[in-house]
Amino acid sequence: MGSLTGQVPFPEAGDGAFIKFGWRDLAELEERHGATELFGYIERGANNASASVVMEVLELTLKTNKDGQPKPVKLNWDEVEWPVSLACPKIMDALCIAQTGKPYAETIDEALEQAAKIKAQAEAEAAKKGDDPLADSGGQSE
Repeated sequence: MGSLTGQVPFPEAGDGAFIKFGWRDLAELEERHGATELFGYIERGANNASASVVMEVLELTLKTNKDGQPKPVKLNWDEVEWPVSLACPKIMDALCIAQTGKPYAETIDEALEQAAKIKAQAEAEAAKKGDDPLADSGGQSE
């Protein structure tokens, strides 16, 4: 995976093909789906192997290098022989690299670690005050 370039190889789509979310690609998708909803939209589509989401994303982000410059790869969708699910983890890696500089698994791991720290901090602060941190949730923790 080209983490410095943001290029995630996708040879199944053609010789030298890769997925890369450029700034303009991200901006166009944000305009279509909303900046705060974009990650969730693509992630849900990838998790469900949604052909429409995968096609929409690849039409913008599937590229190859021609004369040292990334150029779009246009697929004939009726002739694609790989399953939709093959593109999904590559799309998520490329999206996360474009947004955070890290692949999907690492991005999610860091988000989970941060959420656990926030939860532990809130519980510690509540304990200092003598509050029950589960009182607002009906006694159930998530």
